[in-house]
Amino acid sequence: MKKKWFFILIFSNLLALGLLAGLTRPVSAKYSAPKTPPPPKPTVITLDDPGAKKLGENFVLTGKLTLAGQPVVGKSIIVTLDGKLLGMSRTDQKGEYALKVNQDMAAGDYQLAATFKGTRLMALSTTSVPLKILPADFNVQTVPPIAGVSFMMDGRQFVTDQNGMAVISINKGGTYQLTVEANRYSNPNQKIEFARWLDEYYLPYRDIQIPQKGTITVGLNVYYRVNQTFVDLDGRPVDPSRITGISIKSAQGDIFNYQQGQTLWVPASRIARRSSGLESTKLLYSVMRVTVDGSNVVIAAQQRFFTGTNETWKISLTLYSIQVAARDLLLGSPVGSAVVIKYPNGKVENHPLNEVGFVSIPSLARGIYQIQIAGTKGLDTTTPVALSRNQIVSENVITYLDLGIAGGFGLFIALGLLLFGRPWLLLTRKYRLKFKRYRMRESERVSIHDN
Repeated sequence: MKKKWFFILIFSNLLALGLLAGLTRPVSAKYSAPKTPPPPKPTVITLDDPGAKKLGENFVLTGKLTLAGQPVVGKSIIVTLDGKLLGMSRTDQKGEYALKVNQDMAAGDYQLAATFKGTRLMALSTTSVPLKILPADFNVQTVPPIAGVSFMMDGRQFVTDQNGMAVISINKGGTYQLTVEANRYSNPNQKIEFARWLDEYYLPYRDIQIPQKGTITVGLNVYYRVNQTFVDLDGRPVDPSRITGISIKSAQGDIFNYQQGQTLWVPASRIARRSSGLESTKLLYSVMRVTVDGSNVVIAAQQRFFTGTNETWKISLTLYSIQVAARDLLLGSPVGSAVVIKYPNGKVENHPLNEVGFVSIPSLARGIYQIQIAGTKGLDTTTPVALSRNQIVSENVITYLDLGIAGGFGLFIALGLLLFGRPWLLLTRKYRLKFKRYRMRESERVSIHDN
């Protein structure tokens, strides 16, 4: 038994020595070529065409990454715009990716690119599509609709069309100042002035954020050139040069005064804000005063008018006529050559008398006139006439002949009174003595008889 264990121990030691000798034995070097890794498999990346986009419009870019027709999951996709990084996205379980774009890009043409940089087993892939950013159209609507109204924005002028709409294209988003240039509007029969914006803003300029949603509304007050014709109560035309002042009043209470020779520009409308937006309201006017020869010749608020393009107001004036008959006071015959009339404003006119001493003076304003007959030989008299209706005036003139007749008649009366009861005053001295003796004898005889 002891021999058995002895041999086992010797065999183990020999085996250990053999192993140690094998480990320490020099190994001859052998060359073996490195193994070539397999090439990366090709991938396909797509980028959907976004189409044309409006200025300032947010949009989403989408695409897909596949390998041998199978989706590639969880890989990073780099998106560039004209070679500059726009953003990064990661593919989902379907191999699809999406990138929301909200950058402020100016209008123009761009190139979008999507790139997968690849891995050890998947190849790089890239694709590109064009992108077009359209300018933003900014709209302004006038109330009421008026063609030819100018606006200024972005250093450029733009004008309304026949519907009162003005449109300008803006290439880059941001804040711009919009200005209403009402002073540039040109129309021989119409004027405009800025009134207000739809919101509570009353200056002709304001800041606008581009892109702008919807249409900006601006209200304009419109003025029309109004012509006038004047007639008297009989429908006869009145010379406009006699009109020295006109006063009119709108239904809203505004009063407008115009002087002789002024162009009559009358506001035709006013802008009001309603629940539906801005509204243009037509204005009704009443004629309050028309001054002719220093007097008002209309009844206030009796005549009313609306205004319009090439409008003509026919205004009736309360003018009256004076018919003057010049007669000799005693003889009743026509006298004089003309009637001199002095108006309430101090103006003096001569109106010739006809062959029967008569003249009609039409279209006179209410007031007090002074009438005098010219071309007579007699007393110079002036007659005041308060004119408030058509009147006939008989002007009786005392001529020198009338004075002579009156004087002679008075002398005759005085002489008659003097001679009444004294008839001897008409006798000669001889007959007066005889008549005196006769009277004395008659007196004595009457005295004897009485006794």
